[in-house]
Amino acid sequence: MQHPRIGRAVLEKLMTALVLVFCLQGAPGSCIEQRPLESLALPACLVRGQEYAQEWLAEHPKWVLSGWRCEHNVPRKQPA
Repeated sequence: MQHPRIGRAVLEKLMTALVLVFCLQGAPGSCIEQRPLESLALPACLVRGQEYAQEWLAEHPKWVLSGWRCEHNVPRKQPA
């Protein structure tokens, strides 16, 4: 069922993005967000979040995972 106020073109651009938040071990106030996947179905994001966090941490041992989330229905931004 389509939402009455959102056009089909907008609905096709909606996505779920995996957002991982990492902080430096020695400086917990120094954090970054990584978005390794930006075009996922919501269930896939929920299942694969921990997997991608583990991979990223294995490559970046000075960082710790502070949190992660799946941003659902965030429209894609087109490059300028």
